[in-house]
Amino acid sequence: MASCSRSKPLLGTFVEVDLVADVDQPTLLEASTRVFDRITEIQGLMSFHDPDSELSRVNRDAFKMDVPVSKDMRRVIASALELSLRTNGHYDISVAGAITDGKVLPNRTQRHHPIDWQAIRLGEDFVRFERDLQIDLGGIAKGFAVDCAFDLLAELPINFEQIVVNAGGDLRMFDWQDQEVTIRRRRRTVFVRQPMITMRNRALACSRSGYGSPSSVAVDVSSGKIRRSSRTWGVFAPSCMMADALTKVVGLRVASQHLIRHYNAQTISIPNTGQAELSIV
Repeated sequence: MASCSRSKPLLGTFVEVDLVADVDQPTLLEASTRVFDRITEIQGLMSFHDPDSELSRVNRDAFKMDVPVSKDMRRVIASALELSLRTNGHYDISVAGAITDGKVLPNRTQRHHPIDWQAIRLGEDFVRFERDLQIDLGGIAKGFAVDCAFDLLAELPINFEQIVVNAGGDLRMFDWQDQEVTIRRRRRTVFVRQPMITMRNRALACSRSGYGSPSSVAVDVSSGKIRRSSRTWGVFAPSCMMADALTKVVGLRVASQHLIRHYNAQTISIPNTGQAELSIV
């Protein structure tokens, strides 16, 4: 039995990959390299900061014309729009304008952009905006990247005993039953470790709105203001993409039990005291 633990700076954080399988060490090293290459590919597609990314091209041109998009981009946008529909617009990837106004993301256009997810038109292989929008996938793309890492590993001819992919608190595990994890919360410029938390599903995502990276930001669409929270919110779900997205909805405190149940999810709240409060619905 061999194991491999590696970490690389990606997605605005550190991505950690831990693999255990009954194969030789070079095989696990190659598998982990392929994971990092796949995550790097997604970062290149969905980075708001990279002016040459596919997302930047969408934000630049989609108000003018149909912009061709990759299968990865279409999948993420489609999932985001479904969640917008189910939350009556409280989850909205078009909040990038509000985040740039708050100087959390760079405003390259120097214009104010409205919030309106219903103005996003998604075709089979293109996207078009009916208003001069800007979208940000920071609140869903990191979880999607973790899921893609798992999809890649599942296709390999390796019988894994354990897989853990952790992108700064957005993590997914192969053998997750009764496993305990320690999340880290950013406090100013340092990370603070939280108590051990027992996994309740395959994936866990954590977020504290208004602090840390842009991917943790939750915006109140009614006011266009960034919502700040003294708590770290976490969501257990079958996929890391949905866990990641749902942390923003939970952070806004608009998530209903019906919505959480629909996604087979559970929520967790960690106040400044560090005591985890789990809510199973």
